[in-house]
Amino acid sequence: MREALRLFDLSKEYADSGSERHLSTRWGTFENAMSELIGVQVGGGDPVSDTELAEFRSEVISRIDADRHAFSVCIGHALDSAVTGRWEEAFIRRSAIQLLLDDYPGSSDLLYDQNLDELKEMDEILRSSAEYADDVPDYPMLRGLPPTHWWWPFLAA
Repeated sequence: MREALRLFDLSKEYADSGSERHLSTRWGTFENAMSELIGVQVGGGDPVSDTELAEFRSEVISRIDADRHAFSVCIGHALDSAVTGRWEEAFIRRSAIQLLLDDYPGSSDLLYDQNLDELKEMDEILRSSAEYADDVPDYPMLRGLPPTHWWWPFLAA
């Protein structure tokens, strides 16, 4: 959990620097922070109390709210992954976004209308592209994701 917060903070530092040189690093850092949310969901680390998890989720929302542009770019990158057939990357990015929407109160308020359109388009691509299933590894640790993550072939089975 600390790593996710550290990465969100680092992404914001890159944004605040105003340097064009840091743009690529900023997006990658933000997306890595988003991916960390999957690790928090599926566990594998030290047990976390409900209170700690609620505080963490609140901190995540606060950090994303402070850097909404990076969140919007992250959603655009997720869509691009689906459009270009980079399925594993698309699934991971889509799951990070869905975990946020499912489990982090206030997250839907952080979406722009454009983001909603991008997520809708991405889901349509994922639904219509069933042939990707053989190309995506089965991640046993992700089998605990909720049914809202229908794009993972091993969850659809």
